[in-house]
Amino acid sequence: MSSLLPKAVRIVEVGARDGLQNEAAVETADKITLINALAAAGIKDIEAGAFVSPKWVPQMADSSEVISALNLPEVNLSALTPNLKGAEAAHAVGIKEFAIFTAASEAFCQKILTALLSKVWRVLVKLWLLQRRITFAYAVM
Repeated sequence: MSSLLPKAVRIVEVGARDGLQNEAAVETADKITLINALAAAGIKDIEAGAFVSPKWVPQMADSSEVISALNLPEVNLSALTPNLKGAEAAHAVGIKEFAIFTAASEAFCQKILTALLSKVWRVLVKLWLLQRRITFAYAVM
């Protein structure tokens, strides 16, 4: 039975993105302070923002500014990137790991991602390929 269990588990702190996107408004400086405090507490994997339409999630409109202000070389920063435009914007500010998502139902995909499930899966493949190119580029450097 124990051979079925992983040797390690990686936990990613998502409060700086998932938690704050549900707040009415949080100042950019406060987001930076929060992420720095999480890193100072020893957290090594932090989802620091989301590169989504500010029309749908205005609380994350400053993700580029937040991530650009961070200097945490020992921390793996990731960002929610539901499409290629978001992934490219995240990569432009130094994000090397994308958090992506989809849904199992057509209705949820259309409501949350405003696209058909079949289109979402094509986008996910493109995001995965971009992630592989980025990861490979950093591994070679």
